[in-house]
Amino acid sequence: MNGAQRIKEVQIALMTLTRLPAGRVEHDVPSIAQSAWAFPLIALPIGFVGWVAFTLAFAAGVSPLICAILSIFLVVLVTGGLHYDGLADFADGMGGGRDKPHCPDIMRDSRIGSYGVLALFFAVGLQANAFSASSGAVSLAHFLVIPVTRRLFLLGFFVPIPP
Repeated sequence: MNGAQRIKEVQIALMTLTRLPAGRVEHDVPSIAQSAWAFPLIALPIGFVGWVAFTLAFAAGVSPLICAILSIFLVVLVTGGLHYDGLADFADGMGGGRDKPHCPDIMRDSRIGSYGVLALFFAVGLQANAFSASSGAVSLAHFLVIPVTRRLFLLGFFVPIPP
């Protein structure tokens, strides 16, 4: 595997997980599966954006809870909220399926149900509370470790399970 192909894989991962500009990939376009190794790497700029938002808002005198909410909002803008969409679909499928074969149908449905709404409420609420509990002393490491860990967790499911 050469360096040019690895750069293309990073570009595909960036295109898949964010709305950040990644240029064009012209020839020998790698698949998402080939690019999956770069998912944790892509988490670094995402975490950095969240940390900058939190730090600047806190320096401006904004309360830690509002800093956390602003940080989460900016990360959602950068990522397109793909991870939250997946969480809501998963919660709706697991909570609303009448039987095992029905769960994937619910997950594919573009509408959000009560389980999805509640999962998002709890996920964002817990994340905002965790960041704000520090009274503003949130290090860059916190903002980098969390998204990298999320993507590593994603790889744990992405690699062994068929689409």
